[in-house]
Amino acid sequence: KKLEKNFPLNFNKKLKLDEQFYKLISFKKIAIVGPSSNFSENGKEIDSYDVVVRMNQADNIGLSKKFKGIKTDVIYFNGTKTEKLINKNDFAYINKAKFLIFKTEGYVNLFKTLNLKNVRRNMNIDNFLSIGSANMLPYIIYDLINYSPKKIKIFDNDLMINPTRMKNYQTEKINNKEKFLKIIFEHDPLSQFNIIKKMIKKYKNIQGDKRFN
Repeated sequence: KKLEKNFPLNFNKKLKLDEQFYKLISFKKIAIVGPSSNFSENGKEIDSYDVVVRMNQADNIGLSKKFKGIKTDVIYFNGTKTEKLINKNDFAYINKAKFLIFKTEGYVNLFKTLNLKNVRRNMNIDNFLSIGSANMLPYIIYDLINYSPKKIKIFDNDLMINPTRMKNYQTEKINNKEKFLKIIFEHDPLSQFNIIKKMIKKYKNIQGDKRFN
């Protein structure tokens, strides 16, 4: 009930938008590519989009022209992957992206001191979930719709209901039942589904690939 009544679907006029990110996203066709292990040959279609958004993509491992495409314009990072990125101390790949987006101001400030270009914080929607916190997809969709994209298409996302991930995305194994259930409880699939369903219902320009639909 809390989710249904309070989730802010309308554009927030009081929100201060990043002008450079607005120029990149507004009235563009956006592909959001997730980490699900998928053998659908979507690579060509993904790379045809104006802007390709990826999740926690710290290097080019797992990318291919045939399946997931190779184009990377925007990368969103969660806290766990950001910490691993910092510890690895190799920013060569991500620095080629047009925008890097992190969960906290602390991370943003850190990467700015490292001279990474176009770094910003994403919008927090955790308070609007009934249980747990949002996984990457609801964060990304809500962040993007505030920047007026022409179209969004979602590829290779399953809301964490399948533990199989592309190579190098999940270094620790989560096919163990206990570990997988822990992630499910932290990122409740039903809450994720409800919040995404509301956004798709409101914004007719959001679509998904065959598996997502």
